[in-house]
Amino acid sequence: FDRATPAPGSATASAPPDVTIWFSEPVTRSLSAIEVFDATRQRVDRNDLTADGARMTVTLRSGLAAGVYTVSWRNVSEVDGHALQGSYVFGVGDVAVGGALLAAPEAPEPPLLASRSEPLVRFLVVLGGVLALGALLFGPVAGIPALAALSERDARRLSEALAPPLGRLVVGGAAVFLLASGAQLVAHAASATFAPGTDQLTELKAVVDSAWGRRWVWRVTLGIAALAAFGALGVVSGWLEDRHPVVRSLQWVMGAALAGALLTVSLTSHGAAVRGLAVPGTLADALHLAAAAAWSGGLVALWLALRAARRLLDRDAQRAYVAELVPRFSTIAVLSVAALTLSGAYATWLQVTAPRALSTPYGLVLLAKLGLTALLLALGAVNLWWLRPRLRRSLAAAAALRRSVAAEIVLVVLVIAAAGLLTSIEPARQVQTREELARGLVVEAHADGVRTRVQLQPGAAGVNRVTVELDDERSGAIRAATNVFVRVQPAGADVTAAPQTARALDNGRYVVDAVQLPSAGAWQIAVEATRPDGLDVRARLEAALPARAPDSTTAGIAPDPDRGRLLWSGVVAALGLVVLALVRFAARSRIARVRGTTLGASVALAGVVLFYGAQAHEDAPAQRSNPVPFSTQSIAAGRELFAARCAECHGATGSGDGPRAASLKPPPADLSMHVPLHLEGQLFTFIARGVANTAMPAFQGELTDEQIWTLVNFLQTLGQPTVDR
Repeated sequence: FDRATPAPGSATASAPPDVTIWFSEPVTRSLSAIEVFDATRQRVDRNDLTADGARMTVTLRSGLAAGVYTVSWRNVSEVDGHALQGSYVFGVGDVAVGGALLAAPEAPEPPLLASRSEPLVRFLVVLGGVLALGALLFGPVAGIPALAALSERDARRLSEALAPPLGRLVVGGAAVFLLASGAQLVAHAASATFAPGTDQLTELKAVVDSAWGRRWVWRVTLGIAALAAFGALGVVSGWLEDRHPVVRSLQWVMGAALAGALLTVSLTSHGAAVRGLAVPGTLADALHLAAAAAWSGGLVALWLALRAARRLLDRDAQRAYVAELVPRFSTIAVLSVAALTLSGAYATWLQVTAPRALSTPYGLVLLAKLGLTALLLALGAVNLWWLRPRLRRSLAAAAALRRSVAAEIVLVVLVIAAAGLLTSIEPARQVQTREELARGLVVEAHADGVRTRVQLQPGAAGVNRVTVELDDERSGAIRAATNVFVRVQPAGADVTAAPQTARALDNGRYVVDAVQLPSAGAWQIAVEATRPDGLDVRARLEAALPARAPDSTTAGIAPDPDRGRLLWSGVVAALGLVVLALVRFAARSRIARVRGTTLGASVALAGVVLFYGAQAHEDAPAQRSNPVPFSTQSIAAGRELFAARCAECHGATGSGDGPRAASLKPPPADLSMHVPLHLEGQLFTFIARGVANTAMPAFQGELTDEQIWTLVNFLQTLGQPTVDR
């Protein structure tokens, strides 16, 4: 939920024609709804929902009476498929201005999970995918090259013995991936379809027809293609050599199909739903999954290879093979850990953003995942720096390595389980934003041994509930205070506002249901109370109401797109440098050094290019000219957009005299005078990103670039005759 009109907790002088809600992600029309109820729980909307990207609108019946109305909404994201629902109230007429709005029932807290099965299903999807892809990668990058340390006879025996379990791991992982994906569709349909009495076939069709469903279809199709390629590989491998082009082609098809199937998981991830950063968010998630597959799936394949070597090879051959195999896998593991660390840090910033959001369920699960990962890294460090140097000299080190790898596999499963839970719950920044909005604005003062805590709800310009908590620092809550008065006035005001009497609640809390705070900025709050057992309470506090759009519920905990692009360029460049460093220490041949250096340099260079692109991105629109022709058609389209999105504040002619203009601080600009002072690209930036410290919201993500440029064309006609260019 981003914002709405009428805004939550607001009051309108006359009945609004419709209710419009904007969300942070595009929504699926067929699986979403808005319902509006009066005080008797009778619906007053026309049940004619329209959805345009992240915006939903429903019209209201004409002639709504004065009173309080409840808006109940539900939606399903087009990106990650998560279902959300909530409610809020608004008022119509004088009866709604005051305590009636604030006394209305609060919106219920959204459930932690859409369904109990979702974390398990997501865990199995990721587990099956990474095991299959990791086992498939293990052979060509580590298992097969390590056979060079053995005699031809031992190499053939070990290869023949290792092929069946690795094949079962690939097929089993792919099968789990596909079966869990099917279960995910059913679970998603059950949680995403809200219409009562809908049959399961209709539910499934509605979900499959959504953007999430189309990506799911691609996932299943690619998973089946991978299994088909594996089956064909099993048929031809009996009569073709391993290096035959047909065999190699089938291996490439299987690997590409599995990688593509995992990519569809990233395309429906939390990262893909971050407004303004969907591309780097998706790429970070894909990098994370690929690194997890190479390391996690490779660990299971490594354990199978170590066990097979122990069973089939003599002591000398076993030491030689293990000493050759482990360094090769260690190179993969180090690169994977670097990629996991970089992409994980970036994803954490995207979904947590503010450290205080770590106290949410998402944050706590993330901390648990990080703890398990730290244990995993500790075991890997032991393998790398203590066991690996001893492998050529001692079989005991090889036995210890097998046990350590088994422990790592257990930790990997737990980490993936935590990841399944993370992807099933709402991101930390969104939950923290909602909690802070519900909490409102809180200020405290300490004087004469008494702590006075004042809470303003919602903590924005308009009607606020003021709750006062009085606590004696020695004896606790002051429950029996009388004559509790609250006086709220603008800071530095010449005239003293009249006090309002607060009624007692419980446990030292006192409340004034409705206090009018007409504008943002600094406000002074005076609290006075009489104590039967102590000195009277007198406290002076100051609260700064934020300057944000009155129809906005965004509390500011959101990743900044410009910073996000810069950070992503750093992730890419750092990954390239890691590859270059590994080439220097791990490359065993000239060809490997050339290939590794080329890859590392290319990735690092891509990071540098992205960095300069991100640096230029912020100012780029201001330097651009309008690509949409200045014509009668574009001006007409821009006029419609202006009437729908801007006229309420700026007025029909752009003079700053819209219906809501009087309540905005600062007031809306007179666009007929303001627009000629700026370049077209600057106007684009103002519309796309909003204007700081004003009520002007950002429309990027709600309007396409073409729509914004069309709106710019219309703005340039304000106060002037329309001319075709």
